[in-house]
Amino acid sequence: MPLNLLISLALALIMFAVGMSINLNAFKAVAIRPRAFVLGLLSQMIILPMIAFLIAWFSPLSPAFKVGLFIVALCPGGTTSNYVSYLIKGNTALSISLTSVNALLTLISIPFFTNVALRFFVRQNQAIRLPFWDTVWQILFVTLIPALLGVLIRRRFPQFTLKYSKFIKRVTLLMLGSVFGILLFGDQSQGGIGLTLTDVWSILPYALLLHVLGLIFGFYLPRIEGFSIRNSITLSIEIGLQNTTLALLITDTILRQPAMTKPAIVYAAFSFWTTLAFAWWQRGRK
Repeated sequence: MPLNLLISLALALIMFAVGMSINLNAFKAVAIRPRAFVLGLLSQMIILPMIAFLIAWFSPLSPAFKVGLFIVALCPGGTTSNYVSYLIKGNTALSISLTSVNALLTLISIPFFTNVALRFFVRQNQAIRLPFWDTVWQILFVTLIPALLGVLIRRRFPQFTLKYSKFIKRVTLLMLGSVFGILLFGDQSQGGIGLTLTDVWSILPYALLLHVLGLIFGFYLPRIEGFSIRNSITLSIEIGLQNTTLALLITDTILRQPAMTKPAIVYAAFSFWTTLAFAWWQRGRK
C-alpha cells in the first residue's frame, strides 16, 4: 500500500474513532459553560502557532525544518489527546469537543498559515506552495467527513460502536505504527524520509520547547483564569499534544517535502509519553 494512502487512511480512521466517541449528551455542560472550550480553541488555533512561529524565527533550523515545526503547531490534537484525557480522568467531553471543532477550522487555517510560513521562511512561493482548495478538500475527506460518519454510526448503531470501537483503535495503532516505521526506517525510495541522528539532535530541542511551552501554557493560564484542575489538565493535553498524523498528511502527502516531515516524526517520538507524564504529575498534585 503506498505510504501516502496509508497516511490518509490512518487519519480518516482516527477521526472516525473520534466521531464514534462523541456522546452528544455529554456536551451539554460544555455548551452551558463554554469558557474552557473558548480558551482552549483560541490557544490551539492562535497562541500555539504564534509560539511556534517565534521558536522557528529565532532558531538556527533550516527553512524546511522551520516550516515543518510550524505545521506541527497548526495540527491540534486528535484521538491521542482524547485518549490521554480519558486515561487521567480528564474532561473528555471538552477534549472531544475541541477535536471536533478543530477538524472544521483546520480546513481553512492549515492551508492559509502553511503558505504564509512557506513565503516567510522558504521564500520560494512559486516553487513550493500548498494548493488551498485542493488541501481543503483533502483535509475535509480525511477528517471532518469520517468524524461525522462516526457520529452517525454511534447514533444509529450503538451496538456496533460498543462492539467494534476497540478493534478500530487497534487497527489505527497498527496503521500508525506502519506509517512511522516506514518513515523512520524505510529507504527514501520506499517512502522513508532519511532521518539522521544529526537531524534528530538539530530538531529535538525546538520540538521539545514547543511541546513543553504548550503543556505549561495550557495548564497554568486556565488555572490563573480560575478553572478547575480537571479542566486545566485537559486543556494542557489539548494544547500540548499535536496531531502529527495530520502534519504528515500536509508535509508528506500534499507538499511531498520529506525534510518538512522530519519535525513531525521527532515530535511524535516523545510527545505522547511526556504529555501523559505531565498530566499524571499535575493530577497527583491536586
